[in-house]
Amino acid sequence: FANNQLSVRVPSSKLIRFADNTNQVVINALPELFWTSLKPALVEGGRRWWLAQLVDENSVRNFAPNAFAIKKLADETDSLGLCIFAMCNNSEQGLVVRAFPLGVGIAEDPASGAANAAIAAFLNETKNTPILTKKNTIQLYKNYLREERAYNNFSSLIALILKMCQRVVTGLA
Repeated sequence: FANNQLSVRVPSSKLIRFADNTNQVVINALPELFWTSLKPALVEGGRRWWLAQLVDENSVRNFAPNAFAIKKLADETDSLGLCIFAMCNNSEQGLVVRAFPLGVGIAEDPASGAANAAIAAFLNETKNTPILTKKNTIQLYKNYLREERAYNNFSSLIALILKMCQRVVTGLA
């Protein structure tokens, strides 16, 4: 830290591809009835995730994951697994997120900082940042830092999260 600033030189995150209705492996993991106009996408930023924005909070909370299908998706795409999210009905909470990193043998991670960071990068890259309010951007950042401290590892997405939070905190967003 110099002059209260943190500099991290890391590769940027990137959108690998969106799912389409011909990709049966993705459809088995997340049936099309859950898809929104923002189709599920494979995002890479040090770690790969399949990310999907669902229509509402209840869809995320009530989602019954098919562990076998998500594991197969993770294995075939060299990803951690599937992460789903939606805006909360209660604006105090911002986003609801569930992460299924079956690619590393975890059925569900209730506080995945890696998934939160990937979501922020995905929303930024797809220009869906209006849903990233000050409150939920900072919460995504805090969740991400909590996990990264636990594993003592910076991923390439930390720079994006810090940049987004700085924009929000300084009133630029």
